[in-house]
Amino acid sequence: MYKKAVLGFEEAKGVVEAMIEECKKPDHWPYGCFAVVDYNGVLLYFARMDGAGKQGVSMAIRKAYTSAIWGRSTTAFGKMIDAKKFRRDPSNYGPDYTTIPGGVAIIEPAGKEKRFATPFCIGAIGVATVGPGEVDEAVAMVGVKYTENILWPESAHVVPLVETVFDKVEKT
Repeated sequence: MYKKAVLGFEEAKGVVEAMIEECKKPDHWPYGCFAVVDYNGVLLYFARMDGAGKQGVSMAIRKAYTSAIWGRSTTAFGKMIDAKKFRRDPSNYGPDYTTIPGGVAIIEPAGKEKRFATPFCIGAIGVATVGPGEVDEAVAMVGVKYTENILWPESAHVVPLVETVFDKVEKT
């Protein structure tokens, strides 16, 4: 039987609550949009802080969707496009994809599922309008760390290979 870890509503809600707490710090804009999707890119949980603009709603969802489908951050997705010399426009891959930083995949740490060579993406997070894209991505990583500490506390420090493979390509 095929068994796979899945991200549920309670985990998704906890992820968003952790990110909202992070956004209350003074170095972030106090009006973010947060989306959590499952491994198919289907929305599980969404929150918009007071004052967040309408553009952040669709952007947070697009960032999460892109990360779930490609199993990597939107930044790594952009690097993949560049490294493979594909056309730069992410819409070539579908209308909902984006390379704007702020989307991160929640990857099951390597070694958790011994039957498979690569870790699974169990869902993704998209954050928009808490700052520039790099700040959005840093806030999204707070959500990833929350999930990892809940689901895999013993291996929460593992960095998924898919996030580093294109960094190596750029340096060569």
